[in-house]
Amino acid sequence: MKNLKLMLIMAAGNLSIILMCVFGIQSIQNKAIGLADKMDINGNMEDVNTAIQGIVCFLLF
Repeated sequence: MKNLKLMLIMAAGNLSIILMCVFGIQSIQNKAIGLADKMDINGNMEDVNTAIQGIVCFLLF
């Protein structure tokens, strides 16, 4: 019984970490899309490209 509880706690912890990663990546992608949309409105392409490059570097490292 003790091992079963430990395994359930570990499974719940792993699932929560996986979900945090998925939602974190999705949030960053949404931010990049929002910056691209902002570029369309303001026409300020240089600032948006810099921000998107920073987001991509954050994802890779």
